[in-house]
Amino acid sequence: MNYNPLEIIEQHWRNYLLSTDAVKSLKKQLSRISRESLFEPEESYNIWYEKYLKDSKEYIIILLWAIFEQIIIDYLKKEVPILTRKEPRFKAVIEHYATKKIHNWKTEFRIDLIKSRVTTDDVKQVYRYRNYLVHRNPEYNYSSLPPEEVYKRIKKAVIALYPYQPLPDELFL
Repeated sequence: MNYNPLEIIEQHWRNYLLSTDAVKSLKKQLSRISRESLFEPEESYNIWYEKYLKDSKEYIIILLWAIFEQIIIDYLKKEVPILTRKEPRFKAVIEHYATKKIHNWKTEFRIDLIKSRVTTDDVKQVYRYRNYLVHRNPEYNYSSLPPEEVYKRIKKAVIALYPYQPLPDELFL
């Protein structure tokens, strides 16, 4: 089985869409369910519903970034030796980091190493927003991004890193 990072991203995105659609569908059907069969009052469900949608948007952004970061690491493990042979200017910088494993490199540095293939400003914006969601530090400089935009940017970056991978079915629905 070939490693196709697009399939991993796509599967998690589909799961997110499926779960949020299911909850939205349940909310539409709530008025048809008898009050006796509800475990909670309808008002409690509405509060939970709003919180679920908000949380799921944040969780999918955090999850997509975590997967993407591992994709970058896997890519660099394969490409760093090739880069140092092709680009002598990288050699000194990479040798400085060679004592550390790629997992321990700063994320910003890993992103900078892929800038020849990926629009790193878009990726860094996703990274900064992900940092805000994880740490909730109001001093972070970030722009809020909807999950759809995060998904599009990460998918575009993965395609740029792995241009010869087959696209999963229904990738662009």
